[in-house]
Amino acid sequence: LYLYFDDPHDVGIAVAASWAGGERVEVIPADKSLRQEWETCTMWQELSKTVSVNNMSRQQLNCELAARRALHHGIAWLVHIDIDELFHLPGAFEAAGEIYDVETCSPVARHFGAVPASVPYLAYLNHEAVPEKLGEFENYFEEVTLFRRNPHDISGAFSFTGELDVVGINNASTATHPQLASLKYWTGQTKAWLDEPCFFHAYCNGKSAARVTPGLCPRGVHRWDKQPGNCQYVTSDAAHILHFSNCGEASFIKKHQWLQDCTSAYVSEMPFYRKVVGALRAGDEDGAQRMYRNLVALLDPKQVEQQLIAGVCLRVAPMRMLDVDQLRRGAATRFLSSLD
Repeated sequence: LYLYFDDPHDVGIAVAASWAGGERVEVIPADKSLRQEWETCTMWQELSKTVSVNNMSRQQLNCELAARRALHHGIAWLVHIDIDELFHLPGAFEAAGEIYDVETCSPVARHFGAVPASVPYLAYLNHEAVPEKLGEFENYFEEVTLFRRNPHDISGAFSFTGELDVVGINNASTATHPQLASLKYWTGQTKAWLDEPCFFHAYCNGKSAARVTPGLCPRGVHRWDKQPGNCQYVTSDAAHILHFSNCGEASFIKKHQWLQDCTSAYVSEMPFYRKVVGALRAGDEDGAQRMYRNLVALLDPKQVEQQLIAGVCLRVAPMRMLDVDQLRRGAATRFLSSLD
């Protein structure tokens, strides 16, 4: 695991460092040493002008450096995800039984070991977390289990232009197209609060894994480059990314306050980010909080049930399949060994 910390003073570094040892976990803060490494990247010339104000520029440079490290360590596959994401292999948990035994199971190795040699990289759809309470979470990976299904996984959600088919969704009948009809809850809410209908608040184009080869580089933060052959998409029933993008009111405000000075395109192009960050720039923290309560959280149990029945949302609880007490008793090393 290569853990890149954007803030060299992040309190999480000490926690991560307690896991580090040997070649299992490497903790890399964005200090002077890392900045010097960035300058050796093939992408440095392209990204150097935006690296101080664009978190995605820094992520891409970190990905290129992580690919070098992985090649040096003989690692076969590399997945790039953020701190608020989980790479989830649901089938592996069911195969392992009610409790996932970190000492004897290696679902990651089985997953990538089954990929044909002709496939250079894989893409995974992401599902977006939906908190069911207000306030904060001690550990949202354990506590948040409701997710909006990726729209690419919903038949008819997109028009032939590749945009969300708002007209089709609005005209969908509960009797004949219950899944599409249930999307109207989300498009209606976002239309009212963001001035335009949408479903996901953040990205919906997934994340990817690549075979580690010399010269491997990222293509943006969602895909990899410098690989022969085509990307193969993995069915979301077999593997997906769980994105806990906005879980907890105070952390939501803090995250978007940090984005006020960010020049990444998504802040200005995505309706949700544009509206929330815009409110904070105008000093309207209450307005940003109201958007969290009305667009992010889903507090109505009946609506939750309806969304689950329609298949627009899904219930996923990967951390409950882990023997968490075992991990907390010091089984981190055995867990990391299972990734081989």
